[in-house]
Amino acid sequence: MNKDINDGKVLDTIREVNQKERQERLKQQSEYQQNMRKKAEKRREEYEKKLNEERLSLLKEKQGLTDTAQTQEKQPGAEKKKISVAQKISSFIYCNKAMVIVGTFFVLAAAFLIYDLVTKDRPDMTVMVLVDDPYFEQSIDKMQEKFAQYIDDVNSNGETNVTFYYMPVSQDADQYTYGANATKLYAMMQLPDTIMVIADEKAKEQIMADDTLYNLENDYDSNDNVSGYGFYFSDTDFLSQMDYKGTQDCDSYYIGLRKVADNVSKKEVMQKNFDVAYDALSKFITEYSK
Repeated sequence: MNKDINDGKVLDTIREVNQKERQERLKQQSEYQQNMRKKAEKRREEYEKKLNEERLSLLKEKQGLTDTAQTQEKQPGAEKKKISVAQKISSFIYCNKAMVIVGTFFVLAAAFLIYDLVTKDRPDMTVMVLVDDPYFEQSIDKMQEKFAQYIDDVNSNGETNVTFYYMPVSQDADQYTYGANATKLYAMMQLPDTIMVIADEKAKEQIMADDTLYNLENDYDSNDNVSGYGFYFSDTDFLSQMDYKGTQDCDSYYIGLRKVADNVSKKEVMQKNFDVAYDALSKFITEYSK
């Protein structure tokens, strides 16, 4: 009996200790949250105070210029100071620095885009490269030359030109690079221009390959390098011919084509680009098949 009573007292003591510890933890958490709220409120007040001081300073500067001009106008017999054009321009720029900077940026950006559109020739074919492999990027120049052999002068500028866009969408990249490339990929997938794609399994979800790529098995069902929507580089000497120096496993690298969707804008343009890319890929497959 005494043992049971003692055991009960021990359990009660443990419960009391646990309860006190919980209450202490809750109290500490509450005090911590209050301190964090106070600090955040103090930072917000300091930031607002700084903004108000900057606004007031700017208003005083502008008001000072206005008051000076008004005083000169009201004083009888006072000689009106002549302001040169250069001074007027300088005063305007000083009082509207932010607007001038932003306006200048947009003017220069617009001028650059217009110049780029007017002077830059469109390539005869473009290719999206989505594999995350710096060594692959180093071989792109030779790949562009290789694929230029498979096409005609589509834009009639007197030469054949193929452009590879290296834009890996692996989530292993840093956040900025991934975000920028994912944005470019989304934009290009909405346009009818770029049909050919070089990718790997990591990019499958990004481009929704099962829905967006053409099934090559429809035309190459007996080709050992063709699986679904891709012609795989494994067991070919394509990369070695391109002086590829990478050491990572390239068995998942493949080349494929976006299929022409019924709901795409400018379907006729996309079909024309598809025909060019399909003909080039057919020649590539013939050359590098087992």
